[in-house]
Amino acid sequence: MRQLCTLSLKSNIKLEGVGHIVEIDESLYAKVKHWKGKDLCRVQVWVFGLVQRPTETKQSKVFMSIVPNRDALTLLSIVSEKFSLQNKT
Repeated sequence: MRQLCTLSLKSNIKLEGVGHIVEIDESLYAKVKHWKGKDLCRVQVWVFGLVQRPTETKQSKVFMSIVPNRDALTLLSIVSEKFSLQNKT
């Protein structure tokens, strides 16, 4: 996971949307004390990620970003920034 995050931060990745499968997800990372439940007072970090599935000719691509808020405007701006919607056939 750390290696994927490091590679994602080092390169300016553009995902190809046309004709490719791209998975989009968000995850909450928080520290839990003594493996008991969730404590909302603890530091929580939301991570938004995009994964482009590999094809016969292209390798998979991964982009992950820490997001301060998960509203539609923030997430859609990340998606539109990372996608290259031109058909490159």
